[in-house]
Amino acid sequence: MSVNQFQVVPVEVDISDSTTISDPFSVADFDKGAILTPDTLAGTTLNFQVSTDGIAFFALRDQDNVANFTNITIAVDLVYNLPVELFNYRTAKLVLGTAELADRTFTLFLKG
Repeated sequence: MSVNQFQVVPVEVDISDSTTISDPFSVADFDKGAILTPDTLAGTTLNFQVSTDGIAFFALRDQDNVANFTNITIAVDLVYNLPVELFNYRTAKLVLGTAELADRTFTLFLKG
C-alpha cells in the first residue's frame, strides 16, 4: 500500500468474544497513528505484540527490554496516540488485559 504523508488510513481491528488478542494488522507503511476505543469494554489496559515477519509475535518492550513498553490505561469511546516504537515493525496485534464479553472493534487511524 502506498500512503502519502498526509493521508490518514482508518483500519478496523477486532478482538473476539472471550479473547484478549486481536488478529494481526500491518503497520509497515506508516510512522504514526492513534486508536479509538469502542463504546463498551471489559478491559482497561492495552498493550501490543509486534512482529518483523508477521509470524512470530513478541510483546513490545521498553528501551531496557525489561517490561512491556506500553500499558495504556484505556476507557470507552476515547482516542489514544499509538507509541511510535510500534512503527519499527511490520505487523502488530492489540492485547487487552481482560477478555472481552463480546466482539469489540477498535479503529486505528494510521498515517504515513
